[in-house]
Amino acid sequence: PNEMNRFMWVVEFDPYDPDSVPVKRPALGRKGHEGAQTAVSSDGRLVIYSGDDARFEFLYRFVSRDKVDMSDRAANKNLLDHGVLSVAKFDEDGTLTWLPLVHGEGPLTAENGFADQAEVLIRVRFAASELGATTMDRPEDFEVNPVTGRVYAVMTKNKKRKEDTVNAVNTRVENRQGQIVELIPPGEGPAVDHAADRFGWDILVLCGDPSKSEQGSSFHPETSVNGWFATPDNIGFDPKGRLWVATDGMNGIDLADGLFALDVDGSARGKARALFSCPSGAECTGPSFTPDGKTLFLSIQHPGEDSENSSSLTTRWPDFDDNMPPRPSVVVITRDDGGVIGG
Repeated sequence: PNEMNRFMWVVEFDPYDPDSVPVKRPALGRKGHEGAQTAVSSDGRLVIYSGDDARFEFLYRFVSRDKVDMSDRAANKNLLDHGVLSVAKFDEDGTLTWLPLVHGEGPLTAENGFADQAEVLIRVRFAASELGATTMDRPEDFEVNPVTGRVYAVMTKNKKRKEDTVNAVNTRVENRQGQIVELIPPGEGPAVDHAADRFGWDILVLCGDPSKSEQGSSFHPETSVNGWFATPDNIGFDPKGRLWVATDGMNGIDLADGLFALDVDGSARGKARALFSCPSGAECTGPSFTPDGKTLFLSIQHPGEDSENSSSLTTRWPDFDDNMPPRPSVVVITRDDGGVIGG
């Protein structure tokens, strides 16, 4: 009866040690994780942001008990075993409060069905609901801007949201387009306090077709007819602090999924531009830049998923060989002149 409790955990592995064994990190809670993004707070503690990729679920943050030791890698190996997991509550005044998921605090007691901290972590969705956290529209990826320290969270979509469940940060009924939310910790640059109890927040973009007023989208007015996007999924930053958005679901509105550049600061804030379009039926994930910003890695998942059957495939990516089926793959993107992508 407890078999299901073995799954839906964050698993950490060490890519620098081929003899290492993957380790589950239960302190981060049992939920539908879509990644786990790290940051180091101004006081030296490690912070992990993670979403729960399901309708009406929540945003979470873990703050380690101990500090990161940049001079001793081995000392950091178990930082994720001790700390406080919190869940986000968004208020209409632009304030975000992190509510600690700690046994014995508030309603998280044995009388309410939480026998101990282990049960809080196993039943973390129920615990978050008990605390009154804000239900979200399928929260997926988190990323931290390397320039400003601000945090960005992706809400892919939630077509089941009704009028009586609309809230300050999920403002649309039957949200089929999704949005990107900006979390604003106190401080700037190296002084950003990712461990603070309260943040500010704002909506960076409401996704969808700007020409269709009924969708209620919001992009920079200079975004072109081919620049806007919907159903954001994975995101990543280039070294200069521009956000790159990979989508998953635009093929549901007869458009190709792809990768889009999105400015987050200054007069161009909210301006989107298309860079890459996926093959038929595919989504792209995990945009990652080299430190010089001249090379971009991108994963292509499930090409040809929209095919009716194996004899009428919509694509044979990436081999384009009649004897080969479509296959997921990784592409690498560079400029012809060797310059910075998006420069």
